[in-house]
Amino acid sequence: MAAYTLEHYIHLIEAFTTGKMPVADFEREYLRRFKEDETRRPEAQFQILDALFADVDAYCADPELRDEDDLDEETLRSRATKALARLRPLSHDTPLRKWRVIENLSLPELRQAAAGHLEPLEPIKGDDYEVYTHEGRRMLWIQVKSGQPVPEGVWLHLKSGERAGRWRYPIEEVDLSGQATVLYVVLGTPEELRHAAAQAIGRLPAANESFHLEVELELPDGTDAASRD
Repeated sequence: MAAYTLEHYIHLIEAFTTGKMPVADFEREYLRRFKEDETRRPEAQFQILDALFADVDAYCADPELRDEDDLDEETLRSRATKALARLRPLSHDTPLRKWRVIENLSLPELRQAAAGHLEPLEPIKGDDYEVYTHEGRRMLWIQVKSGQPVPEGVWLHLKSGERAGRWRYPIEEVDLSGQATVLYVVLGTPEELRHAAAQAIGRLPAANESFHLEVELELPDGTDAASRD
């Protein structure tokens, strides 16, 4: 048996409704996941997921075998889209428009953990972000446009193969003295970061597996920074 976050379902349903996952794969994965899920969740969440389970179970790919109680692919996708719209407001893990996407950041602590060894961690630099080590902890430095509301937190999204998850960090320090707002976020020790990543997606990426991170700001009113541009 297993436990799944609501975000796990949201990502799965999104993959199907956006055409990234074939209906047969979605049918198989949703039925398997729902049957083995031991998570005790609020009634509102369960009712939506349970109703979608019934819809997926009623899907029939063969038109010659389909009766009036069965669903075709178009109807199932429509039901899944409606379920997704109802699930999103119920979860703090609701995907927002992304403020910034860092493709294939390849944090070395994740790659090295998968390879079974550790090496000195060098800074990772971008145009307006940097990951560096301070007193044994990895720090995330982010520069935000002036005039933006001061964020309340930062979410890191990790995608590895078909697995995806995210976790949140509070803002450690805000520097408003310059022309832009600068945020400092403590990611923790390499071991803490690896543990958070493994918890988010159920395992660490394999040594030769492609993965990337998405960085998202959490603003006070619940919107993301991209919507404020």
